[in-house]
Amino acid sequence: MVEISKKVEIILKDPENSLIVLSGCGTSGRVAFLLATSLNRWLVALHQKQIYSYIIAGGDKALLTSQEAPEDNPSLGALMLDKASTGKKHVLFIGISCGLSAPFVAGQLHFCLNNLDVFTPVLVGFNPVHMARSEPMQDFPFNFKEIAEKMSEMQKHQKAFVLNPAVGPEVITGSSRMKGGTATKLMLETVLLAGHEAVYSNEAVTADNVLASVRMNEKVYETTYSQIDKLAALLQKAGVSLQEKGHVYYLGWQTLGIIGIIDASECIPTYGAGTGPRFAIAHTDFVNAILPSLTDKDMVIFLFSKQHWELSTKWCLNAISTGAHILKGKVYRNYMIDLRVTNSKLFRRAIHILQRFTNSTQTQCETALLRSIYDVEELTDEISSADVTQHTLMANQKDRVRACSEINAFIKVQMELPGQTQGLYNTGMTRDRWETGVNNQGWSSETRGQDIK
Repeated sequence: MVEISKKVEIILKDPENSLIVLSGCGTSGRVAFLLATSLNRWLVALHQKQIYSYIIAGGDKALLTSQEAPEDNPSLGALMLDKASTGKKHVLFIGISCGLSAPFVAGQLHFCLNNLDVFTPVLVGFNPVHMARSEPMQDFPFNFKEIAEKMSEMQKHQKAFVLNPAVGPEVITGSSRMKGGTATKLMLETVLLAGHEAVYSNEAVTADNVLASVRMNEKVYETTYSQIDKLAALLQKAGVSLQEKGHVYYLGWQTLGIIGIIDASECIPTYGAGTGPRFAIAHTDFVNAILPSLTDKDMVIFLFSKQHWELSTKWCLNAISTGAHILKGKVYRNYMIDLRVTNSKLFRRAIHILQRFTNSTQTQCETALLRSIYDVEELTDEISSADVTQHTLMANQKDRVRACSEINAFIKVQMELPGQTQGLYNTGMTRDRWETGVNNQGWSSETRGQDIK
């Protein structure tokens, strides 16, 4: 971390020719956006040139709604990085992939490794390198593991860096928006701000200074969870709102408003929460369209606190939205059971969940999933030979993917959940209403939810 902070210091001293790019998919991309925009605002306040840029798979639309298909395209990631860094002589690239698996980020890291005269690549994730994804990527000569291994080797010469502390499994399997998102924010804020301190406060970058910065977050942790009873009460009320088909709104300002938008937007791919026929961003929408129609089934959470408490807000909202959807029935045995099979990662996760619940082999579960996606009893040679990208494109065209008969029967017995036998992998099993109203200096977000049967 110290050496990366020193790279930040060097770039800040040459803002005309340098750039720091943060990139990721889904939650990782949203954290990249949050950090880049926040630090640029800080530089503007100091009358300095903005040197941060962010990239998120799927573009800015992915900040608010899931755009998971681009995550599988390594060439697109490299192309977007090349475009963002045009004309720069020194670029510190920070690619975030919590599971060391995103092809979009892998393509960018590979591009950096081929252009080390300009780029210094940094990989941020939370798996050991030997556990990085080794599956082939679409139209790409290397897999993620090979790229991560190369970066680990080059780290010895400080040509590339890998930040991959072990944070342990997520409470909800695969929900990296929680621990992974928090750890990403903590680490990158620490690394980047240490570089800023070195330039603007004449504080040399040392291991002790970096460690002291990390430990400052312990106070935030202690203060946040000293209110555990109140947080539990909010979680319970939010759960009741969803169970009664009500709405949950976040109404916040500035950075906390952005955190509210991020948390709410993540409930769509994670728990099948719907956006409805209308999406608007303006505080006037909440005042004019939502406020007059509020009922006792709805819940409004106002987000405001002192500066530097973004982390506490993230923890609280993650707990509330996760807990409320658990109470609604969107989680079974720590697995999300209303996820969308929209990219290779989720395709593999769907197979794993089927294995977990049915004790069937991987081949049997993949066959059953493909039969469900294509709605056929027997797989054709064309379907069997198609790559994962084709399967996910087909799955994404459907509102609901139904489980085939034998898997359905087994799940009915195993899960003992009446009424859930129409398919484990629904993309709209009963879309909860999870909505936001956020005023971020004139910004507000409202995601109109609806039930889709």
